[in-house]
Amino acid sequence: MRHHRVPGLSVAVFTDYRLQWAKGYGSADASSGEPVTATTLFQAGSISKSVSAMAALKAVERGELALDVPVNDVLETWKLPENELTRKSPVTLRHPLKRCRLIGLRSASRATAHSRTTRASHHRRLLA
Repeated sequence: MRHHRVPGLSVAVFTDYRLQWAKGYGSADASSGEPVTATTLFQAGSISKSVSAMAALKAVERGELALDVPVNDVLETWKLPENELTRKSPVTLRHPLKRCRLIGLRSASRATAHSRTTRASHHRRLLA
């Protein structure tokens, strides 16, 4: 944490979609020194795009979603408004996923870079 200048973080471990344990480390507020706890809320920021993309691709792998079906054929409570562009080429799940970078591999350690590269390559093949 010190090396990356991160004042605080929390870790949660899940197994079979159940929380196994959670713990906070460091300070939630650098100026007050308030400690991070297992219930401290953090802003997800840009990581939510990668997490959403990975979840969508896992659903594609399981056959629950399709990359090339128009999203309006699947959406139930809301539809993407039609316009000149979407009438010519309906929006599919593939469109937003192509614009999302899955994982910043350059910042990954060498030990995890291989497995992340393998997963990212697999998901890139799905989007090809």
